[in-house]
Amino acid sequence: MANTEARKQASSPVNVGLLLEQVAKKLSGSRALKKGVIRVQAIGPGGGDYGLVCSESGVRLLTGTSLGRLPIIEIIGDARRMQRILAGRQDACTQFLAGGFRLRGDLRYFSDLALELGILKEPL
Repeated sequence: MANTEARKQASSPVNVGLLLEQVAKKLSGSRALKKGVIRVQAIGPGGGDYGLVCSESGVRLLTGTSLGRLPIIEIIGDARRMQRILAGRQDACTQFLAGGFRLRGDLRYFSDLALELGILKEPL
């Protein structure tokens, strides 16, 4: 019975928002950070609409679609896939090239941030 419970916890989805809170903390100290909004649309269970608002004072995570500004980067994809990428269980580059999520906006900026966070091993 203990093994069954452990398997349920390991396979249950983690909310993308919780993982993005950790990303926001790491981004606050990023050398590549630019002022603006990074929008994340995670579709499916554990997902939602999020905005990482980047400024001189740090990074804030907002939920919902009313961000009020055009995003510098927009990331759109399946919530479970995003959860696995943010948790380091799947390679972001492989998933992107396979069509696992879409990126719009400043791809070089995304690549710089993802490299610094360890999400990517090589630039896009």
